[in-house]
Amino acid sequence: MSRTFIGIAVASSSGDTHSNKGVNYAAGLRQDASGLLGTTLLINELVIPFVAGGFLYIGAVAVLPTLLEESKSGKQALREFAAMFFGVACMFFVAWNE
Repeated sequence: MSRTFIGIAVASSSGDTHSNKGVNYAAGLRQDASGLLGTTLLINELVIPFVAGGFLYIGAVAVLPTLLEESKSGKQALREFAAMFFGVACMFFVAWNE
């Protein structure tokens, strides 16, 4: 019962403010209909989040454990820190110029 109530609340709050409360299937196929909170989501907008998730997974599973191993020299640790700083600087540069 509560799921039905929540579904009705979401559906009624996300629709347009037009007086017609009927379902417009043609607008849904044309992607003119508004979604949750008046937004729509296209399939090409999901590419970047999936790629970012893949990079985070690879970084967390493959790269991070090797970086957390104790380095035998301070020079190697300094190189790793410089490489991480360079990566953050590249991300900042791309975001700044976007």
